[in-house]
Amino acid sequence: MGVPQIEPTEILKQAGCKSKFEWKWKGPKDVGPFEKLKELKVDADAFWNFEEGQFESLLEVKDYGTKKNLIKIFNEAKETHAREFRKQEKRAKKLTKDQLASAAQLKKSSAEAHTSAESADEPLLIK
Repeated sequence: MGVPQIEPTEILKQAGCKSKFEWKWKGPKDVGPFEKLKELKVDADAFWNFEEGQFESLLEVKDYGTKKNLIKIFNEAKETHAREFRKQEKRAKKLTKDQLASAAQLKKSSAEAHTSAESADEPLLIK
């Protein structure tokens, strides 16, 4: 089935996630979900296999509203992708049935032509 083609960073932006800064002894450091994606080297396949609790534990999305919004957008994107995948499967099956029907019709017409040639009363003259 695969994974949705939407980039994980796009989902985080839609959910309202923002980069944050923490002051360390060397100065400000970017922290937040975008930086965690890069730091943990989370690719699209891994992101789309996340479960609800992993957004908070791995990506550090701690704000309740943002987390709920992220989960909602994440699940909607996965459901949309699954629906589109099922539609494509149905189209592929439909094309296969159409192709089978046309092949059966072609086979039937060629069989009729073959039997009519064999049943002809006139002998074939070969010179």
